[in-house]
Amino acid sequence: NRKISKKMVNTYARDMIAGKWEMTGEAIKIDTNDRLIDGQHRLSAVVACKKTVKMLVITGLQPEVIHAIDTGKSRSGGDALTIAGAGENANNLAALARKIIGYQGGSESILQTKKIRLNGEAITNREIIDLCEQQDLQPYIRFAFRMQNNQIARIFAHGEWAFIYWLLCRIDRADAEVFLSKLCTLDNVPASSPIRTLFEKLTKSQVKLTGKQALMATITAWNAWRTGQQLRIIRVTNMDDAIPQAV
Repeated sequence: NRKISKKMVNTYARDMIAGKWEMTGEAIKIDTNDRLIDGQHRLSAVVACKKTVKMLVITGLQPEVIHAIDTGKSRSGGDALTIAGAGENANNLAALARKIIGYQGGSESILQTKKIRLNGEAITNREIIDLCEQQDLQPYIRFAFRMQNNQIARIFAHGEWAFIYWLLCRIDRADAEVFLSKLCTLDNVPASSPIRTLFEKLTKSQVKLTGKQALMATITAWNAWRTGQQLRIIRVTNMDDAIPQAV
């Protein structure tokens, strides 16, 4: 068997503990020599989480079939949502759901990254599907397309616009739309506005901001704009600082 991945074991175990492990028809496979040739990660997860789950078991396989196992393309979060009937924008929905799950789980690497982890472990397709069933994420996806197409300079990628809009909508949806629309175009934005200061920080900084710094800068400007304060400088150099709470 290949070297075991503790991260994969923990990912499976998390679904099992949450009661979300499903019998899919994918079997534990044992060859004619009574050797386990497929299923070590699933069985290790059962041991780790100390839960009972139902699985199919196939025995008596020829030893050489091990070379044909797991050679297909694994399903992405977007694939899982498409199969679940998510409709349009499945890949974008999965990407946004992954950012939300990571953020809610305490991850600070939300912007400028596709490999978001939850406590160091991969976010499962089941978790992505569950979030999309609980929340309608399509409005954030559509808004992000508008921002991506209308931005006068490259500020954020589509998934970043979607996540920031989702985050700010938790405070005030109307204000979130005004704030981000003005950031996108700078229409009628005075020089003293925190929005213009943020635009300059994101597009003209001599040193490219990390994803965490960009998020810190955005929330800092949002808080100043919402409270009617001027903001001539945004400092986000200390990476040990916590991401501020949006108000």
